[in-house]
Amino acid sequence: FVAFFPTGLVLSHCEEDVMRLIYEMEYLAMVRLPGTAQKSRVERLVLAPLNTARCERGSADGKWWRHAHVIKVAAKALKSENFCVLDGFLPVEHCETLARAATQARPSMVRGATGAAGKVLKSEGYTANLERALHDPSRGDVVKFSDDGGMPGCLELYSALDTLVEGLQSCDEVAERLQFVDWANGAMFAIYPGNASRYIKHVDNTLGMDGRRLTAILYLNKHWEPCDGGCLRLFEPTMQNFQVKCDLEPIWNRQ
Repeated sequence: FVAFFPTGLVLSHCEEDVMRLIYEMEYLAMVRLPGTAQKSRVERLVLAPLNTARCERGSADGKWWRHAHVIKVAAKALKSENFCVLDGFLPVEHCETLARAATQARPSMVRGATGAAGKVLKSEGYTANLERALHDPSRGDVVKFSDDGGMPGCLELYSALDTLVEGLQSCDEVAERLQFVDWANGAMFAIYPGNASRYIKHVDNTLGMDGRRLTAILYLNKHWEPCDGGCLRLFEPTMQNFQVKCDLEPIWNRQ
């Protein structure tokens, strides 16, 4: 049978995977949006200080955040709330180059894989079960990796990220966590093609064992509007917590 959700999600063949249906129903029942106190805390500790720093420096050239005191503000945000927001992260021409590269790469992109798909591939290889896992609605993006940095704009992005990480490593708030970070994974270009495509609640380093210490996301949605959806939903710590910390809009050139 088919289940239709108010979010626009459609789950087909629910009888084949009842637990998937249960997860979606539990999420809708348990998720809690941020209250006034949480919104005020995030604004005070993360958004307002960084926005003030950006206004003082000006973000037109994509270099406003490279000053030591601004990176210190970002480090404090990471320490207290586990995220920071750097609008106008790259020079506009570099961001536009990355956006064009993503658009041109769209025909060669493949469906993003989940951990479940990886387990099927490892145990069974390329089977019908793998095809089913790859089309699981828990993750609906299509992706392309640029491990060699060959896609246009990647070298400039890597250079900016290196500068950011090196600056953060000099800040006491996050120095210990980032002390052994000396390289980044290849950039992953991702497109969410609509039709309620999403990536369900997850953490990038599930068991804390794969070496990842910092996730960097750069949004390339130049003409994004709130009605388009696609916000990044951040939760309070632990996978068992359904209290939303905040929803971040995927604004153009936001890091």
